[in-house]
Amino acid sequence: MAINKDKINQEATKYIQKGQFDKAIKELQKIVFEEPDDVRTIQKIAELYARMGDSKNAIDNYSKVADVYTKQGFFLKAVAIYKNIIKIDASRIDIYEKLAQAYSLLGIVNEAINQYNAIIAIYEKNGNYKESISIIKKILELSPNDILMRMKLSELYYREGMNQEAIEEYKNIAKFLKENSRIDEYLRVIERLSTIDHDNLDYLIEVAEIYLSRNDFTSAMQKLQIAYKINPKEPKVLTLIADAFRKNNQIANAVAAYKELLNIYTTEGRLKEADGIRRIITTLTGKEISSAPISKEFSVRLSDSVSPQSIKSKEFRPISKEIPIPSSAPKPIPEQSVSKPIPITYGKEKQFTTADIPRLLTETDVYLKYGLKQKAINHLKTILSLDNENLEAHLKYASLLENSGDNALLVSTYMNIANIYLKRENIEEAKRYLLMVIEIDPLNEAARNTYDMLSEGKIEEVSDEIVELDNYEFPATNESVEEKKPEIEVDIEEEPEEIIEIKPDAQNKDVDIDVISPKETSNNQAKQIEKEIVAEQKEDFTDELEEAEFFISQQLIDEAIEIYNQILSKDPDHPVAKAKLKQLTDKSKKINESIEKVMDKSENLDIPIEQILSESKKQLLKIVDANDAQAHYDLGLAYKEMGLYEEAIEEFKISMQNEDKEIPALNMIALINFERQRYTDAISIFKKLLNYDEITDEQRVDFLYYIGESYLKINDKSEALFYLNKVYRHNPNYRNVKQLLALIQSAEKKN
Repeated sequence: MAINKDKINQEATKYIQKGQFDKAIKELQKIVFEEPDDVRTIQKIAELYARMGDSKNAIDNYSKVADVYTKQGFFLKAVAIYKNIIKIDASRIDIYEKLAQAYSLLGIVNEAINQYNAIIAIYEKNGNYKESISIIKKILELSPNDILMRMKLSELYYREGMNQEAIEEYKNIAKFLKENSRIDEYLRVIERLSTIDHDNLDYLIEVAEIYLSRNDFTSAMQKLQIAYKINPKEPKVLTLIADAFRKNNQIANAVAAYKELLNIYTTEGRLKEADGIRRIITTLTGKEISSAPISKEFSVRLSDSVSPQSIKSKEFRPISKEIPIPSSAPKPIPEQSVSKPIPITYGKEKQFTTADIPRLLTETDVYLKYGLKQKAINHLKTILSLDNENLEAHLKYASLLENSGDNALLVSTYMNIANIYLKRENIEEAKRYLLMVIEIDPLNEAARNTYDMLSEGKIEEVSDEIVELDNYEFPATNESVEEKKPEIEVDIEEEPEEIIEIKPDAQNKDVDIDVISPKETSNNQAKQIEKEIVAEQKEDFTDELEEAEFFISQQLIDEAIEIYNQILSKDPDHPVAKAKLKQLTDKSKKINESIEKVMDKSENLDIPIEQILSESKKQLLKIVDANDAQAHYDLGLAYKEMGLYEEAIEEFKISMQNEDKEIPALNMIALINFERQRYTDAISIFKKLLNYDEITDEQRVDFLYYIGESYLKINDKSEALFYLNKVYRHNPNYRNVKQLLALIQSAEKKN
């Protein structure tokens, strides 16, 4: 017997209005029983479970919806559903994996990698490092030239005792870096290889050769000493030792090394090589030599050639402000200004002092509670400029940086935290943060060497080397005047002592004296700030608005309209939702009306398409005001989606008469030329767009990418390489820029 879906939905709606969600679910399940693939109904059920707080059933039903969408090939819709599940339970590894697969099928590689990174973060948080290996391999399938990820894989192999796998992975990394002339990184990798593959002379010899080519005698000799201990009769090692001594004007030591080499060649019957060494010795000493007995003192000479202090400083570099700080990280304050607090303007040009730190920390906690991250960051920067060893501020700052993507600044912050713990002799916490640095940057020698020393119990040696922390000089932000003023002003006494509060009695005018402890004052401050934030803050629909924008960008207009309606049902006066909904519905209405009017005039389907288009344009011109730039821009988008490129360009040109529409309209015209394979025209327009001061960094990268890809399409590889390299320097994970660069470089090698 067929069910009456409308009647069931009406009953379910009544229950929902009464707040009887369980009864509404039972009604809706009748529909699903008859139609198991009715995704809209299943989604409603999931939403009701979510509103009831039943996370398990909500996720189960959302998963069914996403699975159906995936089977049907609607990957964008599946992505939206998976994101809903993550909002409910951010620890669901299986959902992150499905989300990554959906993004991969859509070709959105960067987002797929982000989901896999989320899985890795969960594994690492739980200490399941070995589980991360399979996920990293999936990332490398999508982005095979991601060297940092390959480094992470190598270190995981090594940590899990899979030395051979670690060595092979490091070899692949070294090969790639050498082929791409990234010598500094290559040097660090083969140095790491030499510590893992202890008995392999090739790495030690190559590292020593690089150091010698840079006239770094001390570093070269450190490696050669290790190599000599492994095999004292290896001619390559002795030759390098002798050459190093000669370049450093240690002639006696050089002669001793050449004598060792002469003895080896003579013993092995390599007479030609032996004659060459004799001539070198004669040149250096002015005396002819026929043979050289084994020198018992050579190993002593070798060990004495580099002072113990220089060896220590090279092999062990503790946390220090000598560590180069990336450009994105705070710069050290010059020593003469370290003692002076940096003035931060807040409201009435107030300059904070260390006495303000407790209050600033209290306000920071409130800001974090209500998601006001930028305000929290500003407070933390102020605190650290006043007291750079404030551990609480460093820890809060690190927690905010962990999801920011700014790994360079996060590493710098972790290093400072580790150093503070070292000064407080909390070795385990110091090691924990050093390990976190190594996980982000496996080649960070300072973190690795300090961690190794602490693990070996050489605490005294570490503490002797500790220097002061890096001091932060935070640059001024580009906030507007309104943003610089504090939204909340609370007058708080600065004295840490007990505060005496006097309350006059209205009747007898006696005075009551209450003693308020500093702790109570701090709590009152927090409550006051919280009260004012709550008073100003309405329900946040950031996630919903982002989801709607995502749907619009993918031309899923109905889904976007549905989200805006949901927002307005909770907040009828929400300005963004109202404006966006009006824009979408007006656009849809105008286009539909124009098409209907044209089709109503046609009595049969034999009317030429040119006539239909002509009639359609006439109707649209009647509807759209010539001065309505937004309407013409929307029409251009509609024409573009219909494949009517000339009409679209015409509308975009009209909309450009409005300054606000000039950049987006030009962008659309450039994209149309790109889609029509008119690459030269596309390049010209995108280059013009680069000259606009108003474009954002994201837009600049987009334009550079399209210019590079357009040049690649017309087989101008040098120009393509120039522009795509600019994209890569700004964002190495942008779209498929790595693959395009690899393709160009591969083609150049073949030629």
